[in-house]
Formats: sequence, C-alpha cells, structure tokens
Amino acid sequence: QVSAERVSQVRRIVAAHLRHWSLDLHVRPVCRALDELLTNVHRHVGDGNSCVLELRWTGRHVTVSVADNSARMPRLLPAG
Repeated sequence: QVSAERVSQVRRIVAAHLRHWSLDLHVRPVCRALDELLTNVHRHVGDGNSCVLELRWTGRHVTVSVADNSARMPRLLPAG
C-alpha cells in the first residue's frame, strides 16, 4: 500500500539491500529515484492503492521498477 509513511519505510529497506550488496555509492541516487517513483504513485493513483517494487542487482546493473494497479496510462503534465 502506498502512503507517505510507507515511502520512507521502503526507502530504508531498499538502502539496506543496496548496502548488503556492497553498493553503498548507489544508495543515494537509487533512493532519490525511488522517492520520485513512489511519490508519483501516491500522488496520481492515490493513498492506499498498492504497487509492486522490483529491485534487481545482476552483479553489473541495478534496476529499480515500480508498477501500480491503475488502469490509467501515465501522462506528462505541464511544468509549473
């Protein structure tokens, strides 16, 4: 479930996984991107809706993806 409180919990969990994989230098940029992804879900899909986060380390690349359960396609909003 996506909520403001859960975003910070998930960020700490992801940071712990990255440190476990000895990817300390990647904690800050990955968590910054994750904040943006989860905040977008929270803002555009709504409080209490679920999403799936995938964190993958191949030994060479880190991938973070977030998918929500909204049927609406994402759209670019004007700046401002």
